[in-house]
Amino acid sequence: MLSALVNEKVQTLLDTEIDSVRIFASSDFNKAYRVQMADKREIFLKVSKQCPADYFAGEALGLDQLRKTAALRIPECYAHDEDFIAIEWLAPAHQKPGFDAKLAKGLAVMHSFESEKFGFAQNTYCGASVQKNGWNENGYAFFADCRLLPQAKRAFDSGFLDNSQRKSVEGLCSRLPELIPKQAPALLHGDLWHGNVLCTKNHVPALIDPACYYGWPEADLAMMQLFGGFNSRLFVSYEEIKPLPSGFAERCSLYNLYHLLNHLNLFGRAYLDDVNNILQRFA
Repeated sequence: MLSALVNEKVQTLLDTEIDSVRIFASSDFNKAYRVQMADKREIFLKVSKQCPADYFAGEALGLDQLRKTAALRIPECYAHDEDFIAIEWLAPAHQKPGFDAKLAKGLAVMHSFESEKFGFAQNTYCGASVQKNGWNENGYAFFADCRLLPQAKRAFDSGFLDNSQRKSVEGLCSRLPELIPKQAPALLHGDLWHGNVLCTKNHVPALIDPACYYGWPEADLAMMQLFGGFNSRLFVSYEEIKPLPSGFAERCSLYNLYHLLNHLNLFGRAYLDDVNNILQRFA
């Protein structure tokens, strides 16, 4: 199932032989495997022949940075290369009462790890899309130049947006300081939809598949509301620990415009109406 090259690399980098391999999931972009190693480690192995050379390096660095916060359960990255990443397998379990409060507390702690600048030590990827992470002291410039504008240009070049829609995104970027309150750059997961949150066998919240950078904490929380899957009590618990500036509910769509543009570029016109609704709302 694994290519001979990946098989050899995994065994060399983990310094042990592979005992068994089971396919876990497959998509057009990558394949995932559950792999048992001879030294008893069980790993989650993602393999892609299509990803950019720095794709898995960005994920590995994100996992490392999240683990250092000790805020939530983060799988250990055992090894990575240009075409795969091998991380600790986390056995899933059903959530028990108290899970939401633990997740809220962990996110609040994670978001307390701040930087002097917005960005990250290297580019990361949200899905298959690169996130440019050049350091910037100005959060509004960072969100515009490294998030909204690149996605808008990509959508325009692909024919998803017309020129007036692209100009609307540019106009919105010029007004970000009026619409979003100042926030210190904090460590974000970056792709925090419900599929990237697990409950481990010890009923501890865990995060996987990060697209990390230092940005506005509200951006993580907004994405958690984009596709649902989280209990409303979680957000109340979060604010009991780390209160948000007033008006967060009205700002959610501003942060999520980035993810909707990304989904438009990755998956097509099904997301265009949502993009247009946000642009019209803040016109």
